[in-house]
Amino acid sequence: MKKTSEQIKPGVFKLAYDFPKLLEKVTGKKNWKEINGPDSGCGLDYWYKSGKCEAYINLDQGWITVSIDDEVVFEGRDLD
Repeated sequence: MKKTSEQIKPGVFKLAYDFPKLLEKVTGKKNWKEINGPDSGCGLDYWYKSGKCEAYINLDQGWITVSIDDEVVFEGRDLD
């Protein structure tokens, strides 16, 4: 999965993940759109939908969790 990094100032970087592309690879479904979803209260939460399929991605202290229709399909430190 493509991850980009941009240095904002010395020692500070901005990371960007292409989550719709990741979800397309995992599910074979296209046209993932970001939607509003509940806040876990832990890290950053991202919700996506494609047709009837729903995905949840959580980033917390370098740990990434990806769930498709409430089933965890990836947990780890990086998506490369």
